[in-house]
Amino acid sequence: VIGRVWSFARDPEGCWKVQRALETAGSDEACAAIASELRGHVWEAVRCPHANHVIQKCIIMLRPRAVQFILDEIMRGPIVFQAVRHKYGCRTVQRLLEQCLPDQVHGLAEAILS
Repeated sequence: VIGRVWSFARDPEGCWKVQRALETAGSDEACAAIASELRGHVWEAVRCPHANHVIQKCIIMLRPRAVQFILDEIMRGPIVFQAVRHKYGCRTVQRLLEQCLPDQVHGLAEAILS
């Protein structure tokens, strides 16, 4: 799936391939390489009925610091407020709150509660 992660992630069958690739990657580095192809696409992915599952799987499978880019992209401008109200985006925010370190999600929690 390397090199085609973003196109697979948006496809009903392809998103399963990416999730399986993350599960069977064998190393943190391999998982991070797969996830890195989603950089710049996080906001679109969290709103997609298929790619949101890939983003969630990345959050679950990678070390908290490795998913910082997901958190950073969601925290840009008003996106965080749109994400928490979106039927798929809210799941991504939930996974971030569950899986990331407290110092990583402090700003996210404050933004949600403000």
